[in-house]
Amino acid sequence: MGRKPKNENTENNNSENSKIYDELKKEGTSIYNLENYKIEDVEYWISTGSTILDASITNSYINKDGEFLGGFYPKGILEISALSSVGKSALAGQLLRNAQLMGAVCAFIDAENAVNLPFFQQCGVDFTPQKLIYSKERVAENIFVLIEKLIEKIQNSKNPKRLGLIVVDSVASMITKDELELKFETSGYRTQLARQLSFGLKRIAPILEDSNIGLVFTNQLRYNLKAQPFQDPWITVGGAAMSFYADMRWRLVKGKKIINAKKQQVGSIIKVKFIKNRFGPPPNDNDVYFYFGRGIDNDSGIYNFLKDRKLIVARKPNLTINIPGLESEKLEIKNWKKWLNENSDKRKIVEKAILDEIRINLNYDEFSEEFDTVDDDEDSEPETNTNEDDISTLINSN
Repeated sequence: MGRKPKNENTENNNSENSKIYDELKKEGTSIYNLENYKIEDVEYWISTGSTILDASITNSYINKDGEFLGGFYPKGILEISALSSVGKSALAGQLLRNAQLMGAVCAFIDAENAVNLPFFQQCGVDFTPQKLIYSKERVAENIFVLIEKLIEKIQNSKNPKRLGLIVVDSVASMITKDELELKFETSGYRTQLARQLSFGLKRIAPILEDSNIGLVFTNQLRYNLKAQPFQDPWITVGGAAMSFYADMRWRLVKGKKIINAKKQQVGSIIKVKFIKNRFGPPPNDNDVYFYFGRGIDNDSGIYNFLKDRKLIVARKPNLTINIPGLESEKLEIKNWKKWLNENSDKRKIVEKAILDEIRINLNYDEFSEEFDTVDDDEDSEPETNTNEDDISTLINSN
């Protein structure tokens, strides 16, 4: 085939396009120039508490200054869904804790009226009125009015671009004004809540874009009785609006229990599945090591991540470190946490190795006749125990 002849009108068309753009912009229409927009222009990123999870969200993004950007993106909406007692509220609490450490305006709308205050406080959430706005509102219409007021208060303050985080726990516990008036014997589907969520999210989403405020909803999974064998067997409460407006959707799966030397459960491993992610390519599932007394243990997650990728070889009671950029070194497993945190430069090298392992090469262009296909794991796993020695006795030494 010969070369396609150049369109002589291309330059003229480009000039005309520029004129149309300039005229529309002058008329005050909603025209934006995204030519120079970059991810590093985002002012805040709220850490989840897990380096591996933060990196998976943004595909280990490094800005021009060499800084890693990752975590939850304010201006967006996150849905955390799971079956009961998996860890939805716990992960939402971790985001609240980390946002508070950044000086954010934080709000917790407890639609379930079931907050475990001592548990959240042990995980680092500060419930003093100066640090957290707490509400027990459960009527859907009132919840969205409250969210809108909180956003407006921040935008009308002296610092309209201040960081904020609002957590609603949970969608499944919301009730609409119409439902409050129904009699108990009334049957039917909860279409009122679906309509209210669609209306509320449609109003809130554009407002969030002009702020530095993030919105987190927890939600419950329900078994979809109408699902075909090839379809997702799970659905969330509240219709399809959340799946459309959410920037990120996590589905949590209960993993193994973390058992101490006395055969007592001190934590659990939570598998985070990405159902939707607007900030990077679809990442792999992530294991989060959650301890009841202190929340997410990042050092435990780092250890097991490196171990899975053979950058750490553990043979009790010792381990061998084979991380690029560091000399090969042996130490006792129980001293892992001390070794990781005693030198900030050493930790940076470890974190760089993690980012390199997680990063997906989007410029991959090799062709192969053989393509590996991996079947997705089922969304429910048998509940098993694992001895803390096998997972993170090494981490629990402090």
